[in-house]
Amino acid sequence: MGYLYVPFLYILDSNDMADQLDNVDYIFLFRLWKVLNFNVTYARSIFDCIQLFFIHFLHFFLVFLQLIVFLDQITLVLQYRFIFILHLSKLFYHLVQLHFQIFIVLGYFVFYVGYTCLDRPQLFCKIS
Repeated sequence: MGYLYVPFLYILDSNDMADQLDNVDYIFLFRLWKVLNFNVTYARSIFDCIQLFFIHFLHFFLVFLQLIVFLDQITLVLQYRFIFILHLSKLFYHLVQLHFQIFIVLGYFVFYVGYTCLDRPQLFCKIS
């Protein structure tokens, strides 16, 4: 989409860096900063930001569970219980990811209609 200027930093816009989980903290902060401009073109950024935050959190949760399973296999204590939890967490991760895609589309639509209604009420709202 383009470049966002921050003093001493050039970072790529939301679509270009969305796949780089290493920089997710910076992406989170700068996307939040962009949304504070209250411009309708930045409406999708807050939902991208929320999605990245939860995907990043769930990613580390799965890595933590995989580490527990690995250590558990070494000691052979409670092995099957943690593997069961790992499979449940992977299922939960995919369900949350799917629901966030739906949430982003619906949230963007609601935000856009609300913004347009406040900015140009003659398009969507009846003026009494």
